[in-house]
Amino acid sequence: MTDPKFKPQRGPQPTFLLANHDQLPPPEQAMLDFEAHVAATKFAVAPPGSPLAGQLVITLLVTRPR
Repeated sequence: MTDPKFKPQRGPQPTFLLANHDQLPPPEQAMLDFEAHVAATKFAVAPPGSPLAGQLVITLLVTRPR
């Protein structure tokens, strides 16, 4: 967010939100990667006795540009 490519045409350059940003660990690799225009909205672990028992179930919001 401090990269010059994010500088708005009007207003100041964004700054870091956290005071100790330099002390944070590096980001980890994502477990899942969704295609463009898809967002995970909720998730749950399927209950015992269901066909997906113990598996993570994710609901997705899919939007397509017009």
